[in-house]
Amino acid sequence: MEAEIAAMVVDMYNGTERGACGAVTSGGTESIGMAVKVYRDWGLNVLGITSPTIVLPITAHPAFDKAAAFYGVRLIKVPVGKSGRVDPTVLESYIRQDTVAIVGSSPTFPHGTVDPIAELSEIAYNRGIGMHVDACLGGFIIPFMAEAGFADHVVDFRNRGVTTISADTHKYGYAPKGTSVILYGSKELRAYQFFTTAEWPGGIYCSPGASGSKAGNVIAGAWASLLHHGRSGYVDACRRLITTRKFITDAIEANPSLELLGTPTASVFAFTSSEIDVYVLNDQLKSRGWMLTPLQFPAGLQFSLTMLQTSPGVAEKLVADIKEVTSNLKAETEARRAKGENVRVGAQGATLYGSQQRIPDRTVLNMVMAQYLNGYYGTRHGSDNIKH
Repeated sequence: MEAEIAAMVVDMYNGTERGACGAVTSGGTESIGMAVKVYRDWGLNVLGITSPTIVLPITAHPAFDKAAAFYGVRLIKVPVGKSGRVDPTVLESYIRQDTVAIVGSSPTFPHGTVDPIAELSEIAYNRGIGMHVDACLGGFIIPFMAEAGFADHVVDFRNRGVTTISADTHKYGYAPKGTSVILYGSKELRAYQFFTTAEWPGGIYCSPGASGSKAGNVIAGAWASLLHHGRSGYVDACRRLITTRKFITDAIEANPSLELLGTPTASVFAFTSSEIDVYVLNDQLKSRGWMLTPLQFPAGLQFSLTMLQTSPGVAEKLVADIKEVTSNLKAETEARRAKGENVRVGAQGATLYGSQQRIPDRTVLNMVMAQYLNGYYGTRHGSDNIKH
């Protein structure tokens, strides 16, 4: 089943003729982690690089940070402009002699923007380094956009410099949580993912990835989901999701108090405001049953559409609620300012999300999050749980 899952996704990403291959992992974090590990080992064996770096946009998923910490790779992060897309020329200027790979997202999680994969691919190819496409979020939407009637985005192995791709089956592949696929441009590259040892007294041992034992039920679920939906099913889902997203983002663009962040392409979008506090907007939308994700740098709100929002009347209700709450908050803000109050919004506001962005030493927040995780695994409740 794993082999057939990988083969189906290879075909989705036009890698069959090129001899591309893949492996099934436990999720997007492991898929990205395996790519980072592979580039580290490939860089050492082929390029002779002992202290590798990977260059990526600042919008890339934090799974890269996690993998870099685990596998001893240094990340070099590149700023992005208002479009949310990294500028290929700017990214290339960050490449060093110890760089083993570059990264592009398809799309980014914060803003739903697809990086310029074709241009990045050529940079990687000409430089003789790897190129990873993180398609964990849009992996089962963007490959079907052309067939669904939207502008095509070639983010696959048709780009000669693309050497690895991560795509989550458990998101828009509608498989059970706990499955993802990491694709490689060749079996030779995939071999760097494998672990083998022949010296253990218990016998010879090999493992294809970070996991040892795997849950067979989620693998079977992923296999069944791909066969059940088929290409036509994913094309239909793509069409419905993007049509709904465009309806919502068109309404946001038409609202003078709101502004889209980045360039939404598939099912994900984000927006901000310089007139109202978007974090207060989020709280009030939550009271109406909507769950949006707060963003930082800049302050904003993100929403990842699912098929639930494509049902009749749902998107219309979201648009109406955003419009009404925004209008109310703008009126309240203007009334307070008319009274002489200094009303700050977003990252300058008094909400928790706004305040934490103004903490200059980000290590403080890392310490707080570590304490939260200690509490997560604690069995005693109360203040004693976070003292150790």
